Amino acid sequence: MDKLVEKYFEIGKLAHRYYLDHKSLGKEFDKISESIIEIEKNSPEYKEAIKREDCSCPNCGYSFDSDSNFCSNCGLNLDKFFKEQVVCEKCGNRMEADDKFCSICGYKR
Repeated sequence: MDKLVEKYFEIGKLAHRYYLDHKSLGKEFDKISESIIEIEKNSPEYKEAIKREDCSCPNCGYSFDSDSNFCSNCGLNLDKFFKEQVVCEKCGNRMEADDKFCSICGYKR
């Protein structure tokens, strides 16, 4: 049963990523994704976790462990980079902490 739950989780996560990439899978999926975004807005822990979720360096694309402080390929200070980034409250796009508008959806912070 754990594998089945894992697969449901994977497909849900994929559907939500499609929504964030502005690829609607239908009104029902969109409504669920909008609910997820509302929950995320109220969870600072989740915002920090999602920034590092894919574990690939934003500078060179090299994979790193989620607890890494620096990229072992290009040396980017990952802690500093991710602390200076915020997640758009509407679409989940990563943006600079001092940006007033999201470059993807235009949401005003």
